[in-house]
Amino acid sequence: MPQHVAVVIPYYQRTRGLLSRSLRGVFEQQDAPPTCVIIVDDDSPLSADEELSDIDAKFRESISVIRQANQGCAAARNTGLAAVLADAGWIALLDSDDLWTADHLRRAATALEKQGAFYFADGGSEGSETTQYRQTGFVAGAHRSIHEYDDLFVFVGDFLSLLIDRTPLVSSSVVYRRDAFGDLRFEPHCGLCEDLAFWTSVASRSPAVVFSSRTEVIGSREGEHISHINDWKSNRSLRLTRDFLRCYNFILGTVPLSASQRARIEQKAVDRRISAIITALAMIKGRISVDRGLMLDVLRESPAPVADFFRAAARLIKLRRA
Repeated sequence: MPQHVAVVIPYYQRTRGLLSRSLRGVFEQQDAPPTCVIIVDDDSPLSADEELSDIDAKFRESISVIRQANQGCAAARNTGLAAVLADAGWIALLDSDDLWTADHLRRAATALEKQGAFYFADGGSEGSETTQYRQTGFVAGAHRSIHEYDDLFVFVGDFLSLLIDRTPLVSSSVVYRRDAFGDLRFEPHCGLCEDLAFWTSVASRSPAVVFSSRTEVIGSREGEHISHINDWKSNRSLRLTRDFLRCYNFILGTVPLSASQRARIEQKAVDRRISAIITALAMIKGRISVDRGLMLDVLRESPAPVADFFRAAARLIKLRRA
């Protein structure tokens, strides 16, 4: 078993108690490898130091806090990854408002030691029966179980195509070998889609992927969920569309793709672009101010033919009639 797991936590919260809860979950892991925790305080409104006061002193020795000006989740993760010591065998990702089940690291270690370089598990939210696997239609039984375990699997098939179509990954469930992917970094330019850009970079190296069929991460309803968009007629929705387009451009420019994979991403970009136009038209119709800078960013990332405006208008009419 490696000397330790490095847990990287980007931190930006306004709600008291979430980070300390996540940390207690880390240090309550059963039969897990030794752990060090790197917290990157991304100029959080509630400082990480306030949260650490709730943590037992014997655990605080394993925690290091790095403070930086606010740069977003990707930059915070990258700062943490750069601080991982060379003797770390594995890197585990954890968001500051998520909680691991008590056996998460043990199960990840078991699967990685046996057959893998990259591990993930299902994730859910407090008070909800929906999980990421269910939302994305990911079926564990379609893959090969690891000997003696009926809930740990080796991924069989094209991992990159899975990510392109609809990713089942939850960031806080991911654990990977440092010697395989320790040089990779998240892409800040992709904004809310920085994790998808990272996963596709991993997939481009054809890793041995292992996963759990269990839900091993539970997200809090009280945390900062900036990627959760409740109203599609909003500038936040436009921002998410822009970030998807930036991510698609990143993948097209950096990841070796088959002709069919490239075509699927290009079609996704067209669909997102039309979605952005629909959103902007609906906002104008509803007298909601459109962030022109965001809309210009969308059009720069994926220039829209005139025909797209007519398609968007037709879809908006259908939506209003539905």
